[in-house]
Amino acid sequence: HSPAVKARRADEPLTFGSLNELSKLTDEVIAIWGRILQASPGSRLLLKTRLLADPVFKDELRARFARHGIPAPRLILRAPSSDYLLTYDEIDIALDPFPRTGGATTCDALWMGVPLVTLAGQRFIERQGAAILHALELDDLVAHTTEEYIALATTLARDHQRRQQLRASLRQRMAQSPLCDGRDLAHALEGAFADMLEKYRRDAGPDGAG
Repeated sequence: HSPAVKARRADEPLTFGSLNELSKLTDEVIAIWGRILQASPGSRLLLKTRLLADPVFKDELRARFARHGIPAPRLILRAPSSDYLLTYDEIDIALDPFPRTGGATTCDALWMGVPLVTLAGQRFIERQGAAILHALELDDLVAHTTEEYIALATTLARDHQRRQQLRASLRQRMAQSPLCDGRDLAHALEGAFADMLEKYRRDAGPDGAG
């Protein structure tokens, strides 16, 4: 029941976005996103999550961005609503937080045609975005340093043609990717369980004593 992907016009203000929990927006994330906004004149940042229903959290977030030179008018802060997926109609580029990257929100953004830039770390929680983009053969949107993350986001912000191409093709690309191949994922999980059981039996020895 997903809504159709809606194209973005070239004359609309460039809008970055994140629908992740505020707990993922560390001081470093806000500093880096501030640099991305400063390097992309006229751009905005749309954030939508449950805590933004509280004016106190909105004010605190505005103050945090202001410390990095981003005035309140460049922020679009919203509380959750029933038209969650339609929010992506207003977003040109999704920014993945770090080190705790998005999971479901990343899939939602890509399904709605919104390209995402992520910063890959070392642990599982730091690599969800990278794994999802790898499955879509979009490794060129995966950064490995904060400077590369900024460069990828700002370069994509200047490339309306590529964003258009991605917006028109991401849903089909995702539908045909391993991410949506439930049968293959189930077989892979079964194989992993079988390997674990075999290792357990081998380590336990014939009498089960280990």
